[in-house]
Amino acid sequence: MRSWLCSLDDLSRESPSRVSWADVAKSITIILLVFWTIVGDSIYFNEMLLFLRMPLFFFVSGMFALRILTRTNLFELVSQRVGNLLYLYALWCAMLFFSIAVPLYLVRGSEIDPIGQLDIFWDVNFNMWFLYALAVATAFAWSVRKLPVLLVLAISVAAYLVSVSSGEWRYLPFIERIVRLFPFFWIALIAFPAISAGVERYYRAWPVVLGAFFLASWLVYDSPLINQGWLTFTITLVGIAGTLGFARQIAAFGWSRVLTIVGSSTLYIYVMHKIVLFYLDYGLGTLGLGESLGLALVKTVVVVAVCTILGRTLAAIPLTTWLFRAPWLPAPVPRRDRRSGTAVHAPSASR
Repeated sequence: MRSWLCSLDDLSRESPSRVSWADVAKSITIILLVFWTIVGDSIYFNEMLLFLRMPLFFFVSGMFALRILTRTNLFELVSQRVGNLLYLYALWCAMLFFSIAVPLYLVRGSEIDPIGQLDIFWDVNFNMWFLYALAVATAFAWSVRKLPVLLVLAISVAAYLVSVSSGEWRYLPFIERIVRLFPFFWIALIAFPAISAGVERYYRAWPVVLGAFFLASWLVYDSPLINQGWLTFTITLVGIAGTLGFARQIAAFGWSRVLTIVGSSTLYIYVMHKIVLFYLDYGLGTLGLGESLGLALVKTVVVVAVCTILGRTLAAIPLTTWLFRAPWLPAPVPRRDRRSGTAVHAPSASR
């Protein structure tokens, strides 16, 4: 059934096989996220990508989430998906505290707030907010799975438009962040077959599509139009379409294997990148190296590579799997990598 009354349960389908361009797209997103952590708003181009970075992350997360939302009961959803995400959120908030805040307190006497670590579930830690936001989005999507998908989409887009009307983009409360990201999660969730077919058919148009995205972002960001939700929503969709096409183009090359590995390791990179960057910056600081765009690009590559290698190594060791997977979950069933034929266990932040 494909109508206004069609629910998420009606769309239930077999889990799609992992497509390499989706992992390439995730690798692009996590690389942009790490680069943002390093340079922030010191580069205007990086500011404009605000329309793309996290919406794309949520979009790709939704593409493969239908099975768990339609074929699990409440207990399974909470324990296997939502509970796991909240466990990782709490764990890595603590890891950040002990690996960054405590050393800074011991070495420099910086302020420290151990008690503040106890309220992270109602005062969201924005260093790890994506995990919490994905847990909330997943729980909400499950709760509305029996409602007409177009009704949910219409309500979520309306909420997005109301939120954007404030014109504020940088310093948003946690709930507003979810409001602005959920529509893209939902669109990918309900339309993956059409999205996948569209990517395969039109991906060669990515230069034009991405060019349109960058031009529109440049014109709209820092302009009075920033509060026009219909416009920013369209710009984000254009950016997502262009990035998916670009990812599909890259996936045709043999060297894209590196990016698919990065894309399937987004969880490791997301939770560890600020820790790795903290110690990398400390080491570079002792060498007296100044900040520059070239150094920022090098740091991005180093942080992504270290987190990917270290994360995949730790996830494969039985004694350290708890770092990336809740202890109460059963061991994952190895999947076969289509290119190498080897077993792969690596999870990602968006699966």
